[in-house]
Amino acid sequence: FGIENDYSQYGNNINSNVSTEVEDKKQSDSEVDIKEDNKDKEKQKSEEVKEMPTIKSSQAYDIVLSLEENGIPKPKTQSTDDGYSWSSFTNNYSYYIVSNKKHEVAYAEFMVLRGDGEDYLKYCATLPYKNSQPDKAKKWIEDNIGKEAKTIISDVVFELSNGKSGPILIIKSKDYDKYLDYKIKNELNKD
Repeated sequence: FGIENDYSQYGNNINSNVSTEVEDKKQSDSEVDIKEDNKDKEKQKSEEVKEMPTIKSSQAYDIVLSLEENGIPKPKTQSTDDGYSWSSFTNNYSYYIVSNKKHEVAYAEFMVLRGDGEDYLKYCATLPYKNSQPDKAKKWIEDNIGKEAKTIISDVVFELSNGKSGPILIIKSKDYDKYLDYKIKNELNKD
């Protein structure tokens, strides 16, 4: 029939057009994939925390001096490339604090070396900072000591865990882990 001839004459053009469209679509899809990969990398970079994040309105000296007044010896202080660290211990307790150059706390770890240490950890949980809730923090310690637990109180992370000797309380900026990831990645890329 004459229709067959009409289609056959267009068949090659249709197939080549479809083929071209498919190739264009594949190229377009791969461009989208590349753009999505780049967006993911840009998002990851934008999520990197390059400066030490701190607990707003906190001061390392507030807790260091309070602990000294309560019998923990004056801490060993070290200067780091982006701030300071303090550490001290007794037979029963220890602590380690990291701050930026303005002495704003980024990370604090309080360990019980002997005894139950609940009062020590409740006291440490009252670290003063912007919008802190000391009663809520102490209650959280009471309710969770001896457990693996984590909470956020006014944008500050509180974590309880159990060490070999006793409970451990970590108080840190919510972005502190991202900051450590960034620092580690940079150190590895130096080599």
